Amino acid sequence: APVTMIDYSQYTCPHCVNFHKNIFPLIMENYIKSGKVKILPRRLGPSALVLAVICGNKQGKFQETDDYIFNHVADLIEQTQQTNSADEVRPILTEWLNKLAQSLNLELTSFNQCLNSTDGTEQIQDWLNEAHQNEISGTPTFLINGQKIIGNQPYIKFEELIEKELNKK
Repeated sequence: APVTMIDYSQYTCPHCVNFHKNIFPLIMENYIKSGKVKILPRRLGPSALVLAVICGNKQGKFQETDDYIFNHVADLIEQTQQTNSADEVRPILTEWLNKLAQSLNLELTSFNQCLNSTDGTEQIQDWLNEAHQNEISGTPTFLINGQKIIGNQPYIKFEELIEKELNKK
């Protein structure tokens, strides 16, 4: 693809959720599916959810897992809001992740093994390091062929920059 777009997002950041529900599908439809834009998703937190997308990816379902988390994270936040400790959050999170796995027809045993292993932590750290190197100070931030778009901008902003880069060739 002539244009590379790196997407630095967090699952619990409202602007990131908004981007992924409303703007990303347009970029997917108009540029990614046709091979004009290569998307490099970088998920920066919370680590339990980033781990889930890494484990979904091991079963070839990165995009489906990513979409599911962005579309359903509000339920998880709502369910955990009244909790007072990590011990109270854990069973809620486990149940929520099981629901995710079932909805996406992931093989549950290997998904759970992946969640409980340290395999994904290296990937999480790599993404955080890369974000730091690229001076990403907030989410969402996008690098389109190295040019920054910060925050949840309207679709036209992305379209203009992508088209400008495509016309450089």
